[in-house]
Amino acid sequence: MRRFLEHIAACPPPMEDLGDDVCLWKNNDSGKFSVNKAYKSQIQVDPNTHNDVWRVIWKNILPPRINNFLWLMLKKRLLTNHERVRRRLTNDSSCILCGNCQETLIHTLRDCNIAKCIWSKTIATNDYRNFSDADLEDWMISNLKNQSDFGLGVVKWDFFAVTCLFIWKYMKYFRENMVVRTEMIVGQAETLAIHISNATATGGNWSAVGGVLRDSHGNWLVGFCRFLGRGFAITAELWGILHDLEIAWQKEYTKVIIESDNKSAVAMLIDVSIGSSSSTTLVQRIKEECRRNWTVNI
Repeated sequence: MRRFLEHIAACPPPMEDLGDDVCLWKNNDSGKFSVNKAYKSQIQVDPNTHNDVWRVIWKNILPPRINNFLWLMLKKRLLTNHERVRRRLTNDSSCILCGNCQETLIHTLRDCNIAKCIWSKTIATNDYRNFSDADLEDWMISNLKNQSDFGLGVVKWDFFAVTCLFIWKYMKYFRENMVVRTEMIVGQAETLAIHISNATATGGNWSAVGGVLRDSHGNWLVGFCRFLGRGFAITAELWGILHDLEIAWQKEYTKVIIESDNKSAVAMLIDVSIGSSSSTTLVQRIKEECRRNWTVNI
């Protein structure tokens, strides 16, 4: 009751000349409803502890779709394998390209071999160590607010946001278009597994291949990825087999079992005659690798 009395005491007495009473909204000094004030009243934002990163994102001049992407980055809502495991959408949190045990967002955008290759070619050598030594939020804030030397003078960090979006779209496209197979390489003392992923755009516009070499306990040993240019699925498959054999030879394994889910590629490798096709050179190179001083079964 005392609270209501104090409120009444603070109001001026009514006067006919001032017109009829009107309803005012208590959460705004002007008495007018505001979506901004309503939102803050619901989430109870403390202006003294408000994170400046949101202002950095929404006050820049980038297109809205890039700002939305940056917002999803900061909220960690992008579906990496680590996030998929957390949501119980999968049980494998490893990176599809390099085989890292945790495909977190910072790994995908900065620490993966693909991302490192891109950043290392755009960031000045003296700045690269500082560039790769922060957690996700600090990394975003510092690079969105600051400027850096790309070897072409000081460039605004709009480049940072666009590059992050490009890397994410590349990873997403590779994930959605990959074809996965498993090959077992048997050595003198242990069994190795090479997981190959190849992706080919519709119509043979481009193709890529990547792989991960693991030991018999599933531990990551080495990974590779390679952009092949224009090509088809069978070309990517043959490139993957050739690269597998080269890795196995370098690791000094003497017995190799190649398993492939591409019947056309297997038929071309088993056929005694070389034949003539766009993949003839690759088939010849694979057969030359098979004739080394080791045992290869297809």
